[in-house]
Amino acid sequence: MESLRIGIFSWESLYSVKVGGISPHVSELSESIVKAGHEVHIFTRMGNRSSYDEINGVHYQRVDHDEFGRVTEQMEHMCNAMYDRFFAVEELFGKFDILHGHDWHPVRALNRLKMHNNRDYLLTYHSTEWGRNGNKHAGWPEAREISHWEWSGGYEAKEIIVTSQHLKDEIQS
Repeated sequence: MESLRIGIFSWESLYSVKVGGISPHVSELSESIVKAGHEVHIFTRMGNRSSYDEINGVHYQRVDHDEFGRVTEQMEHMCNAMYDRFFAVEELFGKFDILHGHDWHPVRALNRLKMHNNRDYLLTYHSTEWGRNGNKHAGWPEAREISHWEWSGGYEAKEIIVTSQHLKDEIQS
């Protein structure tokens, strides 16, 4: 079996900033992939940790970014930092075989990698803005913007992964 170098993009992990259910999913999935003989780098937020650690065989590539403004502004800053960090890491470790994003937060970084560098990616949806708001359009301005990021990721990703049949049905409707 050929060993693959995999870049995972997520706004949270168990060893960076922990927010919800994405963090254990991303860290535990990455550890399982490492146990299967592959190399995994998680591009994630720094929080109060160092910019790099190797934990349980997983390389944590943490980015520092401006955390002021609306959540979409913060994620735009995070995506810019991930995009820049990606090339520095690739120069040190070698080219990535697979790029895999989790939820809407890193979509702008992945779309830039696809558009400017011809890099395909996979995207896992853990939920949608529609679902998080009780299956209706939320009344706050960023909800529409987040929904657009989700749509853009689904449109640009080479493959889509969903965490449940219910979510699959929601996305396909």
